[in-house]
Amino acid sequence: MSEGHDILKAFVDEWKRSFDPPRLKIESIWSDYLVKWLWDRYHAWFEYYVDPSKNKTRLDAAIWLNKKGKLPMDLAIECEWGKGYTDECNENFATGDFVKLLTMPAKAGLAIIGTPAHGKSNKKNNVAEKIIERIKKSYAENKKDNRPMGVIEVRKVNSETLKLEQTYECWYHNLGDDKQPIHLENLSGITMEGIKKYLEGNPEKVETILSWS
Repeated sequence: MSEGHDILKAFVDEWKRSFDPPRLKIESIWSDYLVKWLWDRYHAWFEYYVDPSKNKTRLDAAIWLNKKGKLPMDLAIECEWGKGYTDECNENFATGDFVKLLTMPAKAGLAIIGTPAHGKSNKKNNVAEKIIERIKKSYAENKKDNRPMGVIEVRKVNSETLKLEQTYECWYHNLGDDKQPIHLENLSGITMEGIKKYLEGNPEKVETILSWS
């Protein structure tokens, strides 16, 4: 097993052990939490330009485990919370920002993405699968070498009975093989009890709550 595989495995294990975001809407609050989580554990370098004198390509985050700033970096990271919810196939990420991971001087690369709700009553319950398939297709078409690459998927799951209730499933997809994704954890999301408590202190936020559904 390569050093890059070890780096990815250690990161995924740490995610499973300690990633525990606030129980609020993923697109806004979770982005801030992820930045803090990456900084607290890895002192990640955010909005990192590899060579600004040559191009304006930048990563959402770069991680060095030892000598910060010396290439290659240990782990290159690109994140996308929002497009997974507004763009059904998330094509822009799969063929855009994700491809950066394949060209960066890094020992390993990781995409962290949010995908839409699914369930028996959801007519669009295959959107999340389409997003992952597009990323796999882009990886196969654009990879330059066999450096390990993975995807952590945070999938929003709506309740079958209560529209506003949500949970989140975390999955890890290894792009270097055809194995089934690894289930990392389930995260608590929006619950009716949590909504009631929130509205007790913020009655003016009814419109905001309704927009979460």
